[in-house]
Amino acid sequence: STPSLPSLSSDHSAQTALLLHLLRHTSTPLSVQDIHGNTPLHYLAGHRVVNSKLLQILLNEDNGFGGESVWAGSQNWWGFTPKELFEEGDKVKGSEELYMPFWRDQMGYWRGSKWVNLLYDGKATEW
Repeated sequence: STPSLPSLSSDHSAQTALLLHLLRHTSTPLSVQDIHGNTPLHYLAGHRVVNSKLLQILLNEDNGFGGESVWAGSQNWWGFTPKELFEEGDKVKGSEELYMPFWRDQMGYWRGSKWVNLLYDGKATEW
């Protein structure tokens, strides 16, 4: 049997509290990148249910986190900024059938190819 996926919640209070604690009590900047070039903002912006409250806090220059420069200027290994990931995510909202994991049904390859076309504007050469 297929395990059920946890429901997605828009209550991000624990995530907000944890990230703000880490930012305030460590010297790690928002601009730090992982092996794929992603920053914390890449992960935040690319999530299916975006924590908009935390995003607003991090992008507010008055808070001193430097989020705005990372938001629009930090590219990951694939050349996407957090802002671009967020905008692409907005484009597919309402296309919930595209979110079903491709391995769970026979239409998976079709759904995966739709994602590739959405993310690469039809310029992908292989899937």
